[in-house]
Amino acid sequence: MGTVAEQPEAVSAFVAETVADLLDRAADRLTAAGVAHPRKDALLLAAHVMGQPCWWILAHREAPVPRRAETAWKALLKRRAGRFPLSYLLGTHEFWGLPLRIGPGALIPRPETEHLVEASLAAVTGIERPVIVEAGVGSGCILKALASERQDARLVGIELSPEALAWARRNLEGSENVLLCQGDFMQPPPFRQADLCVSNPPYVTDEEWADLAPEIRCHEPGEALRCGSDALAPYRSLACWA
Repeated sequence: MGTVAEQPEAVSAFVAETVADLLDRAADRLTAAGVAHPRKDALLLAAHVMGQPCWWILAHREAPVPRRAETAWKALLKRRAGRFPLSYLLGTHEFWGLPLRIGPGALIPRPETEHLVEASLAAVTGIERPVIVEAGVGSGCILKALASERQDARLVGIELSPEALAWARRNLEGSENVLLCQGDFMQPPPFRQADLCVSNPPYVTDEEWADLAPEIRCHEPGEALRCGSDALAPYRSLACWA
């Protein structure tokens, strides 16, 4: 058996790549795949598989990457390059400063939806123990945000999709002031009194759907986004009972 000096190829096979190496190659691959934020996504995937915060990854670019983490990173990178949503790969998403568990079957919360939380809180200012109904719960992000701000509120969520409802229940576990029920929010709910109805209904028309990114069209639940040919149809249904 030869010495280490006589087998440089065998030695190099056990030398892990550095964080910088993988970040750069990952960013190049995601850029070629048309991903909107390739360097940010590469960084988040690295932090995920290494179990470190992003600042640690950036501060230790010359650190070797453990083989197991490298293998996991490359597997996730392949899926992200195939335009699988980043939040689904990470399994988490932040909304209103709160961590959410997220995966296929639940719409990924958009930053703009936080404005809906702000408007809801403003609408119930001065109302003690307000009753708030959300029509179309999705991941439960809005109800979780409202529950964190108004612990005195009674919150009711209606969601048709069993997959989305399952995610909402995970995210709202332990929230004793929240009631979740399965139902079509286009129909009147089984109760009559509430102080506020909040909803972020489907808003993408059939004409607009084809122009959306593959992450959305191919992986996020279409029923949470598509409203058909008439963008106001969901609002008319809500207005009939709200």
